[in-house]
Amino acid sequence: MAKKNAIRLHLRKTAAGDATDLLYYPDNESVQDGQRHHITLLSFEDETSSPTEIQVDIIHVAKTFRLFEQIAPAAGRTYFADDEIVLTTGERLRVYFSGATASDVLDVWLQGYWVKEAEDA
Repeated sequence: MAKKNAIRLHLRKTAAGDATDLLYYPDNESVQDGQRHHITLLSFEDETSSPTEIQVDIIHVAKTFRLFEQIAPAAGRTYFADDEIVLTTGERLRVYFSGATASDVLDVWLQGYWVKEAEDA
């Protein structure tokens, strides 16, 4: 059985109020070769105001796979996605706060684990 390596992160960004209001996991790169990441709980919030929508996607190379969206989320309210999200080699999770206002505080919380795929065989 593969060793489960815990993931528990809080990502935060101050919004620019444009199409760059994105938070990513993993933060600086996609999932490394030979790893699989399991997000078992994802939550997100615009602390300051109400964006148009919040979109959650998986990015793989140049393709985007929409997982879900929250239309007209209320300011300061935390929204949860508790369906497991699995990321494999070359993939990243992206949370887009569409229509956020400049200087909004954007938060994403992740919980789950990652495993080495070779150990999981």
